[in-house]
Formats: sequence, C-alpha cells, structure tokens
Amino acid sequence: MKKLIAVLFLTAVSAFIPKPLQAGNSNAFFLGDDAALAAGAIGAITRDSEAIWYNPAGLGGNDMSRLNVSGTTFMLRVQKVKGGVQTTLPSGVYDQDLSANEYLTVPSALTFATDVNSDISIGFGVFMPQNNDFSFTNSLSKVETFPTLPGQQNYGQGFDIDELDTRYDIGGAAGWQIRPDLRIGAGVFLVYQRTRFNQDEFENIESVDQTVPTPVSIFYVDNVRALVSTLGARATVGAQFDPMDDWHLGLTLFAPTMQIYSWGNFSADTGIASIAPGTAPISIAERTYSKISEWGGGMVEPFHPQFSVAWEQPDFWIGAAADLYLPLTKENLAIDKKLNWNVAVGSKFKITEKFYGGAGFFTDNSDSHSPNSFGAAKVDYYGLTFGAEFRTPIHRENVKPIIFSTVLAGRYALGIGKFAGLAFDVENNGNITNAPTVNKDVYFHELSAYLGTALYF
Repeated sequence: MKKLIAVLFLTAVSAFIPKPLQAGNSNAFFLGDDAALAAGAIGAITRDSEAIWYNPAGLGGNDMSRLNVSGTTFMLRVQKVKGGVQTTLPSGVYDQDLSANEYLTVPSALTFATDVNSDISIGFGVFMPQNNDFSFTNSLSKVETFPTLPGQQNYGQGFDIDELDTRYDIGGAAGWQIRPDLRIGAGVFLVYQRTRFNQDEFENIESVDQTVPTPVSIFYVDNVRALVSTLGARATVGAQFDPMDDWHLGLTLFAPTMQIYSWGNFSADTGIASIAPGTAPISIAERTYSKISEWGGGMVEPFHPQFSVAWEQPDFWIGAAADLYLPLTKENLAIDKKLNWNVAVGSKFKITEKFYGGAGFFTDNSDSHSPNSFGAAKVDYYGLTFGAEFRTPIHRENVKPIIFSTVLAGRYALGIGKFAGLAFDVENNGNITNAPTVNKDVYFHELSAYLGTALYF
C-alpha cells in the first residue's frame, strides 16, 4: 500500500511548455481564388491581388483593379487516435481511443490591388493563414482490487485538452514591371499570433465501501495553462521572369518573421490528497507560474524561399511550386521547427467564356520533430483541390468591363504520421503524468469548402 501511494504522488512539478495535438500545418488554407483552385501553385503566374501573398512581383503590369473577399466557408478536421491511451489495471489492459474533430469557418483573405501606372501596381491585404481550435476529453472508470489496498476500489482517470492557435497577417505590397518579360515586387506585413493551450488531468481511487473504519481516498489533479501572444513583422520580395511567351518562372523570398513583442504566461497547478490505512494523511497543493514579456528577441518564423514555374496556353495554364523552410528553435516561446519542404502542382482551364475550372495537388508537411510528449504529433498531409470560377462581365463603352467573379472550391487532405499517446501502468507508474509515451500511427482527414468573390474594374 505504501509503495502504491508513494509512486502515485512523489512527482516533481516544474514549469514546462506543452506540445499539443497538431491540428494543421502551414498549407491548411489557400489565400485567394486561383490558389484555392490550383493548390497554391501560382507564384510564377499570379498577376492580381493574390500576388500580395504569393509573389508581389505579380502586381507589376497589372492593368485592372481588383477587390477580393475569400474564405473557407466550412472545414472539417477528423482526428482519431486508436488506442491513444492504454491503461494497465489489475483487472486487465484497456485501450482508449482519442478523437478531436474540428469544425471551422475561416475568413481567409481580404485583398485589394490597383494600378498606379502602366508598370506599377500596389495592393493591400488582410490574411488569416492559420486558425486551429480543437478539444478532446477522455475518461476511464473501473471497480478494481489493488494488491496493496484493502477491499475494492472505484478507480477513475481522465483528461481534457483544448487548444486555440490563430494568426493574422496585415500589410501591403508593390510590383514593378521593368520590361514585358521581367517583374519584381516587395511587401511588408505586420503579424499577430495568439496561442492558448489548456490541459487538465485527474486520477482518483476511492473505497467502494465507505463504511469501513479507514476508507481509501486518493486524489490527484494536474492543470497546465499556456497563453502566448506575439506581435511581429516580416517582409516578402519576389521576381517573375518569362524566358518564353508561354513559360513563366517565379521566385519568392519570405524573410524571417521578426519578433516585436511577446507576452503571456505559463502555469502548472498540482493537487494531491490521500487518506489510506497505515499512512499519514497527505494534502499538497503546488503552483508553478512563468510570465512572458519580451521585446525584440529575434526570429519567431524562419526564412522561407519558394521557387515556381508555369506553362501558359490560351485556354489553360499549369503551375508548380516548391517551398523550403529553414529550421528554427526558440525554447521560451515553444518554437522548435525542423527543416521542411512542400510542393504543389495545379492548373486552371477555360471551359466557356464565363466558366473556368481548376484542380491541383499539394503536400502540407509538418515542421515538427518526432513526437515525444503526450499530445504531440507529427503529421504530413497530402491533398487535392478542385473547383470552378464563374465570371459575369458588364461591358461599358470605351472603358474596361466590370467583371464579377465567384469561385467555389473544395480541398481534401489525408494526414499520415505519428501521435504520442500514453502507456499507463497504474501500479508501477503512479499518477498518469508519469506514464511513458508511445507513438501511434495516425490517419487524419481535412475536408473544406472555399468561397471567394472578386470585383475587377
């Protein structure tokens, strides 16, 4: 009995930054109409307001103003971990599945671009490239007979995990057409990111028969809270070159996001209470708290180049893009990104004068390391995009027509990777926070619908 109680409660409590379940990677949302149709493979060929994000050089030589409002009207993320928690009790081994289904509506982009003269255009945009909001709850309750405790016991355990991770980029860009086959551009963005993470764990053992002289009552609870906000700034420069009339090359350099100010806090609370025959009563409560307030501490997002190419014909184009993400570590803000890459291939094609189609393939690889703490995941996504654009031109005498455009697109991605679950032996591990992690193979799914509307004038 003394051994079980000692193992159950003698734990060191220290401040830590949790590694929550991975909801989505960097390409979860496409930020523009053509990008949603062609899986984001537009860096070499974009020539309107989408260039603000994907390649500001595309603004050069733009001859029409464009106002674009777009959003992912619905996204469903299905995340299930079979046997994510395995608990060993005297009566047997119990596998518990974990699931964290996520339903989102995301206003992904609002952009406007207009020409200054025949060679120079400028644009402004508000983007929401990241929005994760999920939670899952799990519990186990059994009547058990522990060898070191008298009589039968009601055993219970459970945990709740909740995460919110949101990012906004606000800024502008300008593009200059130096000559008909060469364009360059640059943009500057203010970045705001907010991450909230909560994790609650509990475990208790209570005597079934509360009328015995000294009933067993053992309770443990552990709560972790993290809230971090970061304000930063980044720049983008790009170039487009047309070596031939139907071939286009693009290069976009996404400079590191530099921290302006970060603020927030981390806290860990632990409570222990124990009454059992033959031992002194235990009642302990501990709290560890860490406050974040940091100015200009360097990079919070790494350097990121993108190389792109496109082949254009009168009624269609095919584009491809390759991204490389450099590694970055910043421990006090829970940033630990490994070297990463992504590719995309997409096409847009004309069906009629007013009706266009598009489709694409993309990867959305994780920049996380192999998971080693409960709830952490490394999941690489492979996906398809598909959709259509409907154009309604309004012709005007001696001036450019006004064009109303509506895009409806779908996105599906299959995530394949690893999730750090728990293998918990109650008698040997003690409380659930001591349980070793076990990586589980997982298959996650993302399905979304995109709606974009644009006005050309």
